[in-house]
Amino acid sequence: MATIIPSGSGGKKESVAELQSRINAACSLFVEMGFQPALFTISMIRSNGLTENEFLELIEPISSITNLDDLRSVFDAAARQLVHASFSSEFSKFLTYVSWLKYVDGKKVVDDVLKKKNPEEKNNKLSKAQIEFAQMLVDYGAPRKLEQMRIQGEIEELKKQQMELEAESLSIYDDTLEKLGPLLQYKQIPIRSLRVRAYKLYKKDCTYNGINAIPGDAGYAKAVKDFGEVVKENHLLKFLSNPVRKEFIKNFFKMRVVNLNEARDGYNKFVVAGPSNETVNTVRKFALDMLEEEIYEKQPRDEEEHGGD
Repeated sequence: MATIIPSGSGGKKESVAELQSRINAACSLFVEMGFQPALFTISMIRSNGLTENEFLELIEPISSITNLDDLRSVFDAAARQLVHASFSSEFSKFLTYVSWLKYVDGKKVVDDVLKKKNPEEKNNKLSKAQIEFAQMLVDYGAPRKLEQMRIQGEIEELKKQQMELEAESLSIYDDTLEKLGPLLQYKQIPIRSLRVRAYKLYKKDCTYNGINAIPGDAGYAKAVKDFGEVVKENHLLKFLSNPVRKEFIKNFFKMRVVNLNEARDGYNKFVVAGPSNETVNTVRKFALDMLEEEIYEKQPRDEEEHGGD
């Protein structure tokens, strides 16, 4: 139920509709309790000798009760107290109950209901010092919360970037797997091993040519420059020469070759779907060699079948 604020004598005069609207708001819970809405019309109020503002001031003591059960308990207390009273009309009964609630005995009933509704109100009051301290904490926390929100925003953006990178990584993996198959397991030779193996080849070459090998980092640098590619190719060929893996790779490239019959004619007509780089070129040569072996192994038998002419 709305708290009643009677209009003052000054200012703009309220219309009948505005007055009725204020009365309806003040009496909404009375209607919910069971009182008829017709009791709270301007004509009913005036016919019982009250002005609109007098009526609103009369019901003001119980206007702060917003709970329907509490309001019923207040009116029940009035009914018990006025059990022997007689009323000429329902409006008269309502006015008698409200009038009783406005004064000493009834007012105590209303006050008790309000205290029961807010039993901890006094205990919840803060001192000025406590309020100032709380404000200080709030002021301290405000920029921290903003910083936390900024960081959280960055985290969300990084998560989004991570998801995009993971999707791109998976796409690259799938594409590479489709093109390279078993070769996807191949790992480049570690740089330390590359330097050591290249330097061994470099020293052998120096010995063969009767010159001294350059020591230290300069020697390693020259060795990698002159023999690094040889070491890389030997490392790849060792990976490809495993018997089981070799068969697996051969079968894979059989499926990837566009036209096997053109393998005899050389690299220009040997087409493999996939990327073009040094590693794959080496693999193409490896696959071609294997396919040529298979083709030429079959050739003598083909000639015998046709009489060798």
